[in-house]
Formats: sequence, C-alpha cells, structure tokens
Amino acid sequence: MAVNGVIEAMLDKDPVKCLERTEHVDTKGVLTAFEFRHALSMIILASAKDSETRCRLEGMVESDATYFLEKVIPRLPIATDIFEWNFLVELCQLILRMLSFHLSSNSHSTHYKKVVADRIAMLTTKNTSSVFIVPVLKALKDLCRALDEVEDEKLVEKMVVPLMRSCLIWMSERVEDDDFHIKVSLLF
Repeated sequence: MAVNGVIEAMLDKDPVKCLERTEHVDTKGVLTAFEFRHALSMIILASAKDSETRCRLEGMVESDATYFLEKVIPRLPIATDIFEWNFLVELCQLILRMLSFHLSSNSHSTHYKKVVADRIAMLTTKNTSSVFIVPVLKALKDLCRALDEVEDEKLVEKMVVPLMRSCLIWMSERVEDDDFHIKVSLLF
C-alpha cells in the first residue's frame, strides 16, 4: 500500500476499517516512511539531469502537497480522539518541515508555491493549535524567499501579503492559548 494510502487508512472514519487496514503499521513507521519518500524524491530531484525526470518528481512533490491540503489539514480541527489528533499534528508538522526545506533548496513552479501558501493559509484560518506557530512561520519565511521570479509577483500581491496579515493575527491569538509554551514551540 502506498504511504498516502496508509495515511488515509489511519484516518478512516470507520475505526474497524482503520484497524483492519493498518493493524501492523505504527504511527512512527508511517511518518518515517512518508519523510523518507519525500527526502528521496528531493535527492533524486536535485540530481536529475533531464527535464522529464525533474518534471515528474516535481509533480510527485506537488501531489504530496495537494494531498496534504485536501485530506489531512481539514481533519485537524475535527479530530475526535487523541490518537488521531496526535497523528495529525505530527504529520502536519513533518509536512510543513519538508515543504519548508524543499522551498529553500530547489526552485519551484508558481503552482507549487501557491499550494504551499494554501497550506499555510488553511492552518492560520482554522483554530489550529499553537504547536504550529514555529513551523508555519518557518514555512512562510521560506515561501517568501522562494518568491523571486517575475511570474511570482501576482502570487505575492494576491496571496502572500494577505497571508502574512492573517498569519500574524493567528499567531498573536495562539500565544494566548493555555497550551502555548514558547520553549516547546522553539524545539520544532
């Protein structure tokens, strides 16, 4: 089963199906496999000599980012049990870390940058936990640094500038939460 398929199975709304499909897979193993898959794609992407391979790998990375937007983030505010919430938090932090690293180490299409901005926007417009303050801020910083091409100007104007404002408001609200601890947040 593909890594995204295992993640979908772990997040299945029917607990019986979830247990049937993932009974031999632990959470850390799934997260590690997801991270290795992404890291390997970045290594291969960096060493790709022909444009066809590079485009295919960029498509895979963008597919992971789209999967994150469509399947994972919407589940975060509605997670019903502690196991699901912890898994989602760890997965979201991992993906933000990977997206951030990927932005800072490779050039990307405007579409990919928009997908990353969508992730950040989705996290900052929900009542998302304060544990995301540092990962979101780092991803936003790397996104801003990656927006250096002429075709990115429209994205900066229409999406990133309003995103910075909403991100600042979201962060200032989260630091007032009972679960906010600056020392824990900085360990990210």
